[in-house]
Amino acid sequence: MRLHEGWSGSSFAAVLAVSMLAPVATTAAAEVVEVQEECVPFRIAGNVFHQRCTSYVLYDDGTREVTGHYNRDENGMIYDP
Repeated sequence: MRLHEGWSGSSFAAVLAVSMLAPVATTAAAEVVEVQEECVPFRIAGNVFHQRCTSYVLYDDGTREVTGHYNRDENGMIYDP
């Protein structure tokens, strides 16, 4: 099989395999700046309010990632929705 003039399929595969072993420049991972929590109140019964919360991690490159969803009762205790 000929891929390009002068290159057989097996020699092309060999060059590709060797090039995969070459070191690759790595990028530095973003560092965590802070953990944020956003909560929205909702009524359970009568005048009892709980909160639906979402936690986020904020990175130094400006990105924000959701890390969890949970509820808080009227005493501040966390429970699964």
